[in-house]
Amino acid sequence: MVIAMKNKAQTTFITVILLGIVLSIVMYMYYYSPTNEKTAAMKASNAVLQERVNTLEKFFNEMPENKKKIAEMETGIQNMISGFPADVLEEDTIYLALRTMNLDSLKDLYADGTIAAADQIMQDLDYQGEEQRVSYNAIGIAEQEELGTIDIKEVTDANIEGLTEALTFNRRVVTYQNVTDYNNLKGLIQSINCDPDKKTISNLAYTVDEEGKLTGSMTVMFYSLTGTGRTYEPKDLFTEYEYGVENLFTVQNVE
Repeated sequence: MVIAMKNKAQTTFITVILLGIVLSIVMYMYYYSPTNEKTAAMKASNAVLQERVNTLEKFFNEMPENKKKIAEMETGIQNMISGFPADVLEEDTIYLALRTMNLDSLKDLYADGTIAAADQIMQDLDYQGEEQRVSYNAIGIAEQEELGTIDIKEVTDANIEGLTEALTFNRRVVTYQNVTDYNNLKGLIQSINCDPDKKTISNLAYTVDEEGKLTGSMTVMFYSLTGTGRTYEPKDLFTEYEYGVENLFTVQNVE
């Protein structure tokens, strides 16, 4: 009787252990394992979200400095394109020659104060105020050519105030044949380099005689930009020059 009771107790104990093992396996399979997988997936998802949060936090912290840089960039772009006129016509290329023939100082050319130290420039050139600085023989004016266009989508995406159209850069090549001297040629080059409208000198070819006179040519690139909203401003210097004369550069008597 005692042995039977012991066997029954052992059997019950073993059964309880087996049931516990089975229950543990069932809990692992149906609860712990899926929960562990979800936890791992959640951790991975949280890592991605945390990375995005860190990136957004970095952008937020850098926002004041980035706004400052964007404002400086926009100002720089506006300053850059401000040097390009809306168009370059034939009379603009002739205007440059007319305005550099009989100047007493660069201040006369840029009376709006574009060159603050015009007098000093002329002193550095040892300019004596000769009556004729440059004598022009001929001007070769090429057709205007398109250099490139910034698409309207790129312009609007930049969201810069005042720019809503495609920007097209143009160039007109002009060759001036003239007679001058070394001192006045330096003044002529200085006046072109200081011109508020975008121009560049691409070639100089001169020969000098025994008296120091320079005879040759100067090639100047005139640039313009369309799409900025600015309009073409005609030159107003031609009233003192006659139309239809053999020498365009002969000043008419207006007295």
